[in-house]
Amino acid sequence: MVSVSNAISAREAEWKVDPEKCINCGDCMLICPVGALKVRNKVAVMVDPASCCRESCRICEYFCPTGAITAHALRWS
Repeated sequence: MVSVSNAISAREAEWKVDPEKCINCGDCMLICPVGALKVRNKVAVMVDPASCCRESCRICEYFCPTGAITAHALRWS
């Protein structure tokens, strides 16, 4: 479990989607607990980066059936 002191903000993380791997299934959009993701033009996009939990959540990354989504910490606060 990630403690509050180890949590990072959306500005401190890098979120990427590989458009070659994204199959437009919408699983990321449905599973995101804060509604930060949408599917646009057949690719997942971050529509609300300020709400994204990033490293403390990463549920979109785990549930992506093709591994198209990655969320990595750039630095810990």
